[in-house]
Amino acid sequence: MWSDRWAQLATMIDAGLPIDRALATLQDKSGKPDTALARVHANVSRGASLSDSLDRVSVLSPLEFSMLAASEKAGRLPAGLRFINDRHCKRHQRVKTLRIKLWMPQLVLVIGCLATIFVGTLAAGQAPADVVLRAMLVAATVIIATRLLLNILLLDPRYILSWLWSLPSVHNQSSLYQRTFEQLFFHSLIWQLDSGIDVTQALQRCRLLLSARSFRRRVDQAARQTSQGESAVTALVSQNLVLSNRMHQVLKIAEESGRWQQAIAHELKLQQRELNQQIDDWFAWIPRVYYLLVLVIIAGEFQHYLR
Repeated sequence: MWSDRWAQLATMIDAGLPIDRALATLQDKSGKPDTALARVHANVSRGASLSDSLDRVSVLSPLEFSMLAASEKAGRLPAGLRFINDRHCKRHQRVKTLRIKLWMPQLVLVIGCLATIFVGTLAAGQAPADVVLRAMLVAATVIIATRLLLNILLLDPRYILSWLWSLPSVHNQSSLYQRTFEQLFFHSLIWQLDSGIDVTQALQRCRLLLSARSFRRRVDQAARQTSQGESAVTALVSQNLVLSNRMHQVLKIAEESGRWQQAIAHELKLQQRELNQQIDDWFAWIPRVYYLLVLVIIAGEFQHYLR
């Protein structure tokens, strides 16, 4: 239900409506009692921030809370709400499309299991009950694995990014990881800098984006370096917080012109399109690999009974 509200909130706040009135408008539009929305409205009316109020009713993932809190403190709350809305819409649409594409191989799996039951019951020495049980276990295993896969794809990227951060070979070589990380990290940083927050304080807030200790140590060290007079670009590069060579080159050139914030914003827009295409390509391959896996499993079952 909340996935339909982020864009509405952003539009009303952009139009100059106070946050508590925007929430009250959402309550009126819902047409039915909503305990979570009422609690958020009450907390905001008492002076709490929107991000804290939403976090108290557990409607934000840790990553979304970090991004929304950063945008709110930077005076870019509508941008943060739209960022969350875009992430929700794209991720859920991809998974919805994937579910539809997986129906056919799952149907093939069921038909294949029924066929193996028929072949197995005709094979000498095979008890019908054992054949049926084996087929049901195979089908159940594949279907459960499918559900787990879909749940993983819906998982907050923060967990995956944090876990893979401890594997240098991944974030040094995977363009998908690099682009995903830089979208989150530099968006959070730019929102704050554009609102007049100094770079040291902005970096200290960015440390919450990932839970990996090594990441937080690097961000803390980069913040200390900027507080001691080093440029933000030098601090970020020295702490290996700029993962892609492309972003590295953009920052290096932009620092000389003194417009590195604008350069990052432009690069993020370009990377966003490429990242979306890259993720769409990955999602396009999943049903193909899944189909092949189903065919291999069915062929293995037939071979088990025919040998």
